[in-house]
Amino acid sequence: MSYIHWNPVKHRLVARVKDYPWSSFQRFVHAGDYDPDWGGELECPDVSGAEWE
Repeated sequence: MSYIHWNPVKHRLVARVKDYPWSSFQRFVHAGDYDPDWGGELECPDVSGAEWE
C-alpha cells in the first residue's frame, strides 16, 4: 500500500501523500495504519529496496 499511496507524489501530482484527493490514504490514516504526515518527505518511507524511476 505504501507504494500505491506514494505514486501521486512520485509522479509530481501532489507534494504530499495526504494532498491527493482520490487516494485511499485517508481511510488508512483513520484506521490507524498510517500517521497523517506519512509521505511528507522527499523519499518514500517504509519501501526499502524499491526501484524508483
